[in-house]
Amino acid sequence: MAIKQISLRRLFVGIFVFCSLLAGFKSLLAFWHAASHNTLPIRKFEQQIGDITTQRLPKVRVVGHRTEYGGECEVIDLVLLNPMDVPITYCGYGMGAWRTRPPSGEIGPLYSTQIKVAEDTNWHNDPNSWLCGNGAGPMIVPPKHAGRFDARVKLPLLSARIGIECEWTSPDGQRRQIDVWSEDVTPTVSVIASASAAVRQSAE
Repeated sequence: MAIKQISLRRLFVGIFVFCSLLAGFKSLLAFWHAASHNTLPIRKFEQQIGDITTQRLPKVRVVGHRTEYGGECEVIDLVLLNPMDVPITYCGYGMGAWRTRPPSGEIGPLYSTQIKVAEDTNWHNDPNSWLCGNGAGPMIVPPKHAGRFDARVKLPLLSARIGIECEWTSPDGQRRQIDVWSEDVTPTVSVIASASAAVRQSAE
């Protein structure tokens, strides 16, 4: 009986040690993913993105925008969020693609741009979208992590939105792929007026 108790005790200790090592390995792997793909925990962006407790799928959130280059370009500041319990994959530039490594939390995804011009309510693919993908490859946003980036849209226009293609494997083993779009971004009133004027001139 004493020998059986000792064997059971050793078995339980072995199981406990194995589970502890597995948990530590998972934490180390998550840290490595975050470091190598330059993301940060979502809580680091709370002041910018607000409450996302109801968010269940990946999201591109607009956190600001401004007109630059003498009114020729709208620069949109965004955050790619992964509120899920599984990692998501997108196509973008790794840290080795930059001459100087970006600050922590900054990523370089390949994004699509759709715009609205004049009074047309339909979305159109922006012919000036960023199409160069040389050096890009699969990048990861670990669970409960996020990364910020900016997008540039040529003016004039009425509104724009930025999209990223995201993939992940759900807990049931199903592979999912969706285009994740940001909220609409509307430039300044002066830019909107110039967009309408440009469209009217082209129609005359």
